[in-house]
Amino acid sequence: MSALEMASLMNREDAAVPRAVKRVLPQVAKAIEIIAQRLGRGGRLFYVGTGTSGRIGALDAVEIPPTFGIEPGTIQFVIAGGVCGLAGALLVNHTAYLTPEFMNWTRSGELMFMVILGGMGSVAGPVLGAFALLLLEDLLSGWTTHWQLYLGPLLVLSVLFFRRGLAGAIFPKNE
Repeated sequence: MSALEMASLMNREDAAVPRAVKRVLPQVAKAIEIIAQRLGRGGRLFYVGTGTSGRIGALDAVEIPPTFGIEPGTIQFVIAGGVCGLAGALLVNHTAYLTPEFMNWTRSGELMFMVILGGMGSVAGPVLGAFALLLLEDLLSGWTTHWQLYLGPLLVLSVLFFRRGLAGAIFPKNE
């Protein structure tokens, strides 16, 4: 494909965007109304994305508050996968090798358990969750070989009684 053909193809695809948006304008308007209502009641808007959408979310999160005079932190962004990629790189660096066992679904289950147990929305939460999970594993495995059976109910109880995790119990916010 020549450079002119590539440029023409990109131009045709770019021209399709306004037509696609026009077809869903009522849904876009409804989303704007819902977001505006929730922001008016003290809610927050989170952008989650990777690549270009992540960068756009970061720009909006930084530029919208001063532009429209709203509280910083009302608009937030998360670049999906960035921290996980860093964690994976650090893990491989720490262990000096990578095997297929690292790709097991139980690994992501452990990480989710740490985040839920510790509490989302803060740096302290997952750190506390990691500490608590490792401590629970150590204590329970010394008590029984079936220690994993006790983790599920503990997670359910923590979700029911500590909605913001251990971090929320230790560092309560004024609500």
